[in-house]
Amino acid sequence: GHSQGGITLQASLAGLDYCDDDTDCFKKESAEARQAYVKGIALSGANVDMTTDDTGSKLAKLGKLGMKLRGLLLRLTDRIVVRGLTTKRILSHFANAKPGDCLYHRDNASKEAQLALYQRTVEASSTTIVVQYIEGIHNGGIRALGSAEKFSDHLSDIKVPSVQVTYGLDPMALPATTLRDDFDRVGSAQKKFYTYEGQGHEDWMMNPDMHADWEAPIAWLLTQ
Repeated sequence: GHSQGGITLQASLAGLDYCDDDTDCFKKESAEARQAYVKGIALSGANVDMTTDDTGSKLAKLGKLGMKLRGLLLRLTDRIVVRGLTTKRILSHFANAKPGDCLYHRDNASKEAQLALYQRTVEASSTTIVVQYIEGIHNGGIRALGSAEKFSDHLSDIKVPSVQVTYGLDPMALPATTLRDDFDRVGSAQKKFYTYEGQGHEDWMMNPDMHADWEAPIAWLLTQ
């Protein structure tokens, strides 16, 4: 699971489920039942706490900006979907803007890959997901909307072999805080942590030359 996918995967395996009153909660029996079908997991750029120790970091600034826009986002339709030439122009402009540095390192991604990333991100993003992540950055931990339980408080219930990959230029899942606030809390006795310097959050998927970097993490996972 990468980024949002990695956070969702960890929450699911940790037992995130519905309580009797239809609110979200974590259940150990759900964690055990799901992990019975899983031999191991690979995570990429996925810190369920989305933490940073630097109040001036890109992640912290993104959280502050998001909280200012939170009210507007909640008034929007559930899915942010735009189409056509206008979309291409908007995304092309955004791909050249500094916010793009949160998602990739420019030297590693072609203009075509940058535009494709934004197109797919917009198509797959709902306002509720965006708000959930904004609040996670602001509050120091992802929670299910309307729930007081942080995902990271239940990572100890994940027991399957786990490999986690981070990137030295990734402001969305900083290696140091991902190691401390996510990886170290995972309950598996078989786990391994990698950091690839010189890469941003999405670079390995946007640049075919970096696909081979995953050979070592996957090879380790397959031996467990």
